Amino acid sequence: MGSSVAIALQTTYTGINCETCHEHGGGLRAIKGTTAAGGTLVNWDPNNNKKVDQFDLCTSCHTFYNYDGTLLLVDGNPLTAGGGSVTTGVVGHHETSWYRIIASIHYDNPNTGLGAKSVAVGTANVIEGYNLRKTGSNPCFECHAHEAKTNTRTAGTTPADATIHSDWAQSAHAGGLLARKYANASSVATVMAVGVIDDTSGAATTRDPATTVSYPDISGSNTCMTCHLGRETGEVIKNDQDPDGVRSFVNSHYLSAGGQLFGTTGYEYAGVSYANKSFFQHDKVGSAAAPGTGTNGPCAGCHMSTPNSHSFLPVTKDSTGAITAITSTACVTCHSDLTPADLTTEEEEYQAALEALKQTLNGKGIYFFEAHPYFYIGPDGTGGAFTNWSGVYDLARWKDVMGAAFNYNLLFHDPGGYAHNRFYSKRLIWDSIDFISDGTLGSDVPAVIDAQVTALRLDSITAAAAKTYLGTTRP
Repeated sequence: MGSSVAIALQTTYTGINCETCHEHGGGLRAIKGTTAAGGTLVNWDPNNNKKVDQFDLCTSCHTFYNYDGTLLLVDGNPLTAGGGSVTTGVVGHHETSWYRIIASIHYDNPNTGLGAKSVAVGTANVIEGYNLRKTGSNPCFECHAHEAKTNTRTAGTTPADATIHSDWAQSAHAGGLLARKYANASSVATVMAVGVIDDTSGAATTRDPATTVSYPDISGSNTCMTCHLGRETGEVIKNDQDPDGVRSFVNSHYLSAGGQLFGTTGYEYAGVSYANKSFFQHDKVGSAAAPGTGTNGPCAGCHMSTPNSHSFLPVTKDSTGAITAITSTACVTCHSDLTPADLTTEEEEYQAALEALKQTLNGKGIYFFEAHPYFYIGPDGTGGAFTNWSGVYDLARWKDVMGAAFNYNLLFHDPGGYAHNRFYSKRLIWDSIDFISDGTLGSDVPAVIDAQVTALRLDSITAAAAKTYLGTTRP
């Protein structure tokens, strides 16, 4: 099959059944076919690992590469790719139907980006598809298993046709890649070319070995916690032994919702409480302690108790970002009167409170910019990285200064922080504004927010929303 071997294609087919893939006894079927010259093709091996395996079996019908693994079987513009190319007109079925071509979703052009090791500000890698582990034991079944049908063709326009595969591929976990494919589906060439940006500008730091955080066993949600805890906590700053308070920013990393849920990630100021309210139940969702909220712990119980479980979204939003429906069945168990408008308002007020903190930091010459290392001497990432944390007040308070910046970065990168553990989020924001304004706790935070309006750093509407969210006294 492909440019090196000509294949005589069958004209009649039977339905898919067990024998399509399996020999008698259950083993994978050997790959055999008849060439146009009358010879026999055996050991279809496009991944060149010298054995018949799952990748070879599946791609003998669902074509991906030609026989020797050098050409992708797609229609589209030529693209150099290692030793081969994406080419037009290579033998393969459905070469004009992008949704039936594996490479349209499962090929990442190595020439469109700077790679995952880049740490320079502003550099990124464009991902056009999810690479397969071609030489692994289950490169296809890792995702598809026997319920392999994805409905890729129609899931983007007909919600009833959605599958867990199409849901996942449009979710944030997949970078929303399939949604981009749908939006650019005018031809195979455009689908092949479109990708999503993998922002590789953030440099990771290593969690201080003196800082250990323990979490309870939350069943299936343990899988979510593996990634959604961040890489650093506020305790890392407290345990830091830097002698002069002049050092790079400790980056919490991104989407650490699990840590916020259990109230462990933030920089907690001395002398005030961050304990959960007695009625707080979000950390018990998806367990017997909160009946009717699903199974497998709080992450799965909330985010996967929806009609489209693998979109991982407990709500739907319109093009403006406003919440239009609460789709998680876990929410209504306890919040029967909660409306989409209520959630939208709370989300907007949460963002306003964060903006008030950002502008209070700006007033001390600490400017946030959405690129590593996140805090700069000047606005919009200018002036170089901000490193002189002891220079804001004094050496004794440098950790509290960085802590305010840490809390902003932590919650800015948790857009659902208003819902995961709202009291914890409110306290972190309140205390950070309180401290950074004058170097002590006990300030009139609403007055500090009003001062940002007077200084023309914050508009009055945002200030009002921030004060509504935080209240008149510490939450």
